[in-house]
Parts: sequence; structure tokens; C-alpha cells
Amino acid sequence: MAEVPFYSVMTFRALIVDRLQFKTINVILIPLAIIIVLSNVIVLSFFYEFPSPSFTGAYAQPYIQTVKHRDLTIDLGNGLKTNAQLTIPDIGEGPFPGILIVPGSGAVDMNGTEGLILVDNKTGSKIYPKAQTYFQIAEYLSERGFVVLRYDKRAIGSNNTILDSDVWANLTFNNLKQDAEKALTVLLQQPEVNATKKATLIGHSEGTTVTPRVAVDNPDEVNNIILMSAVAQNLIGDILYFQVVETPPLYAEIVLDKTGQG
Repeated sequence: MAEVPFYSVMTFRALIVDRLQFKTINVILIPLAIIIVLSNVIVLSFFYEFPSPSFTGAYAQPYIQTVKHRDLTIDLGNGLKTNAQLTIPDIGEGPFPGILIVPGSGAVDMNGTEGLILVDNKTGSKIYPKAQTYFQIAEYLSERGFVVLRYDKRAIGSNNTILDSDVWANLTFNNLKQDAEKALTVLLQQPEVNATKKATLIGHSEGTTVTPRVAVDNPDEVNNIILMSAVAQNLIGDILYFQVVETPPLYAEIVLDKTGQG
């Protein structure tokens, strides 16, 4: 078995800059946990912002538009379509490197809307989650010179709504892989994307099982893959069981049971 080298924080920074082709950047993302870098694969867990000592660019100002968006529809085949959105740098000359975000498990929309709707015990008002992970990642990267495509999983709409229960109930791994490949093709067809440099795939959770297969089967289109919150347990028996079976009672106990009477 080949040795896995250990790198310092500064070396990690150099590797990330090299893999993702960052040119000028005021912060970089490094995980709090140990990173393993193998070939063109970067495995990331929890992010932390680390100031770059060699920053030479200009900070984005809040009154300057730095990112623009374009809504797209991806044809998944067999009469199925899904919505997607392209996030494009509005400053600088393209074409730009392309990045595709492959979503995690569950009914996930293109924004990666996360969290449960909470209820304020005093007022009874609903508190909606602020986190929209994929949208925030896309904005961050496009502000720094990348075109990013994110998409709704098949049969899913905004706010994680299931639009077609039959399609959703019969979802397979091959469907997930084929959908990611369709999205990759659409990304590389966009005029703002430098297709000759290939694309970077960012897989999150369940998406970390999809992106390596896409990369292996499409070497002429994929340059790097990044795995966030990589799956380390059994996807069905452990992870989805916790999300689907165990989480709702916890929500009822912690949020809805105001009196503690059960």
C-alpha cells in the first residue's frame, strides 16, 4: 500500500491553489480535519477560512456586482427534466474554469437548502434555515473566477419539494451518475466555460460516491474531484436510516414537545 504523505498547512494551500487553479484569492478553504490528497482528489470535511499571506488581488466591494446567474433546464432523458442554475463571474475575462456541484442524499434542491423548520417556543413563529450550502459555495467560487453549475436532483424542486413521487421512489445510483454526467455536459457547453481545461467536480455526502465514477468514466471532461463530507458509513443502513427514521422523532422531542411531556 502506498504511503499517504502528511502536508503542512502551507503545503495544503499550495496544493489547493494548484488543483483548482486559483490565481488571486483573499482566503482559502482548509479543513479542520486531516486532508488526504491522492492524485487529483482532494478530500475535504469541515471548512475554515485561512488568510492568504500572498494575496495580491482586490477585495470585492458590496456595491459592485461580481456574480451573475443564468437559469437552465437539463434534459435527463426519458421525458425527465430538472432545473439548474449557472453562477458566472461578472468581473474578468473568460472563459473561466468550470465546476459542477453533485448534491448529497435526500430530496435536495440546487441550493442545498439545509436544516429543519424550527418553531419558537415563546411566539410559535416558524424559523426557516438560513443555510443554502450549494448556493453559497457557488457564489464564493464565482466571485473568485469560476463558473459553477448546480442542479435539482431528479423529481425535486425548490425548497426540497418532491415533484414526482414515483420517479423519486425508484431513484437508483445509475440515475444519480447519469444525471451528474448530463449536468457535466451542459456545463462544458456553456460559452463562459473553458472546456479545454476540463471541469472540477465537487461531490457532497452521497455525491462523493457519484463523482469518482463520473471522473473515471469521463477522463476527457474531468480534471479534478473534491469530496466534501465523504461517505464513511453504509449509505442506506446507517446514514439514510438516521436521516429518515431517527431524525423526525428527535425533531418532535426537541422542537415540538414544548412541555416535555412526550
